[in-house]
Amino acid sequence: MRIFCCLKLALTGLSILMATSTVAISQRQLPAPAPSIVPRWVDLNFATKQQLMTLEGVNAEIAEQIVRGRPYKSAAELKERKVVDEAVYDKIKTRVIIPPQPRKLLLQIA
Repeated sequence: MRIFCCLKLALTGLSILMATSTVAISQRQLPAPAPSIVPRWVDLNFATKQQLMTLEGVNAEIAEQIVRGRPYKSAAELKERKVVDEAVYDKIKTRVIIPPQPRKLLLQIA
């Protein structure tokens, strides 16, 4: 009887120990996921379809239309050419850029 009580006490203690260690493991904080890299600005004339699709409201179809409509002189041309509607344009206008094109040098040979 005495051995039975000791064995029961040992098993109870072991189950309590296992339960608390399981709780401790499950409450351990996992590292935060790495932030996805999203470009701050997207160049309308040189961005890939995947880069264009990082813009809010731009899906694969709109990205393809943007690529087919190149070159652009201003972001407003997206609206003028009806590539995107007003709502999408308002969402992306601060994230699209069109850098100035380098001017061609005209050399005069004397």
